[in-house]
Amino acid sequence: MMRIWGGAKQPDARKFFVFMYAIFKKVTVALFATLPCMPLAAQEKPEATTYTFRFVPGRDMFYVPWAENGDELGRLLDCVELYKANILSGEVPLYVDGYSTAEGTEAANLAMAKIRSNRVKSELIVRQGLTEGCFITHNHSGGGEHVTVRITVPSDLVKPDTLYAFRFVPGQDMFYAPWGGNGDELGKLLDFVEQNKADILAGKMPLYVNGYSTAGKSEAENLALAKIRSNRVKSELIVRRKLTEECFITRNHVGGGEYVTVQIAVPAQASATLPEEETEVVSDTVKTNVLEHVDVDKVEEARVEPVEEMPAQPALPKQSPVEETPKAAEKHPVGQVDKAKKVALRANLLRWATLTPDLGIEWRVNPSWGVLVNGSWTTWTWNGYDRRYALWEVMPEVRYYMGEKKAWYVGAMFKAGQFNYKLSDLGRQGDLLGGGITGGYQLRLTDALSMDFTLGLGYLHAACENYEVIDDVRVRSGNETKHWLGPINAGVTLVWKIF
Repeated sequence: MMRIWGGAKQPDARKFFVFMYAIFKKVTVALFATLPCMPLAAQEKPEATTYTFRFVPGRDMFYVPWAENGDELGRLLDCVELYKANILSGEVPLYVDGYSTAEGTEAANLAMAKIRSNRVKSELIVRQGLTEGCFITHNHSGGGEHVTVRITVPSDLVKPDTLYAFRFVPGQDMFYAPWGGNGDELGKLLDFVEQNKADILAGKMPLYVNGYSTAGKSEAENLALAKIRSNRVKSELIVRRKLTEECFITRNHVGGGEYVTVQIAVPAQASATLPEEETEVVSDTVKTNVLEHVDVDKVEEARVEPVEEMPAQPALPKQSPVEETPKAAEKHPVGQVDKAKKVALRANLLRWATLTPDLGIEWRVNPSWGVLVNGSWTTWTWNGYDRRYALWEVMPEVRYYMGEKKAWYVGAMFKAGQFNYKLSDLGRQGDLLGGGITGGYQLRLTDALSMDFTLGLGYLHAACENYEVIDDVRVRSGNETKHWLGPINAGVTLVWKIF
């Protein structure tokens, strides 16, 4: 059947596709012809990297282990070390921007931002030998509670990174060379080391070794496993290429996968000599894809026999390939427990030891402040109804955690409840009400579990009535009021962070 198309008969399908292909070909040729006309500046855009450091609102201290500041500082120090000569010469300046929002006035915010900027710069001056002339500093009122350091490296100075990844079986430290592509990767690494051995031994081209472990039961176990894995890989280079421990910069991490990476910063003038088929220049995104978790199906029989382990350098915080900008920092305000579990379940083991079930919940508003509530309930009778022990209590509390590890704390508590006990001929039942101050220490056991040792001092008021049991009937025998000033709460509490 023929249809009318624009006043003429519609061509058949074959002629139509030939017509469309001709148009597509002409458009493609025209597009590629315009590429040389594009501005060179757009094709040679310098590479900029931003490092973000968070601060506690209202405070100027630079807490390195807090809110991943340690990770970010480690990456910044590595970058400065790589381009140190260019930075000291003024060719690659460091742009430092300080921000403060929590102060009452603009002048106070600017003063706070200035101190924060100086805190970060001092780390680079002391650790890397930089000078004030290496920085271009701007401070701002508003915008968050952080400091950013931005480095813009001209394209002709960018030094490519060569990354080699070696996978491990979860929970094991043996380095199986033929498995998971490890043999090919090791061969490429050995060839690269052989070609650049003189620069590596001279310290001009250090090897950054990062070990990772996830399958361990605790942080200490994962760090120990990551350390052994790093030593396994380094020993291959030490034995086969006669390197020394000084050729490596080693960091071991908890989490992130089951592998070891060897990263080499190649000087710009040497990058041209690298064989194309053996060099893997990777961006941060590619690194992330290379280092994904591995599902282990089977380990092949052939393997590399272990050699004597070399001592590893102390573990540093985990590196992350994601670099955050000031906007990214605002998505995770400093007032929140960033990437940490905020809600925990609690069980006072002292209460449970007296056959009094006790449960509670805690919400960490931020690293320094927590709100929690504990509740207890029990009821016991024996010897008929002649003996009785029953009570319920509710105890809300607000805490302030102190110190770098946020382990010590002080707080304020309130207690309310009812009781009914008869352990002799005279029984008492009534209400209690009170409150006071608390203090204690949280001992970390694992990433999710900790033990909370607490003591509360304050005042308790109890209004009760006395009674006797006669022929299984309680007979009231009077009222009394009791006041107590002193210890009102004690706990050895198991804390389980759930989310």
